[in-house]
Amino acid sequence: MRLYEFESKRLLGAADIPVPPWEVHIEPCHEVFTPSAEEIAQAQRVIKAFEKAERQGKAAIQLDGKFFDYAVVKRSKRICKLAKIISTQSLQCNR
Repeated sequence: MRLYEFESKRLLGAADIPVPPWEVHIEPCHEVFTPSAEEIAQAQRVIKAFEKAERQGKAAIQLDGKFFDYAVVKRSKRICKLAKIISTQSLQCNR
């Protein structure tokens, strides 16, 4: 199961493949799909830099020697959204 989850994340960037409920193991899913602090920080940097560049009429940026365009920004926004959802659910579960 864990290999399947890692491969799903590598190929799709998210858990987009339907998995039957009886095969879902929550802990491994959280391990694999929860963005790390570094991934969240990088996503936030990309979004902030891209929004600034977009206001200047640019459709792509270079940050830390890497090229970023709309597709990367979209993925960065998904990472931030996922992190927010997970942290909200985690807070609700800890009550």
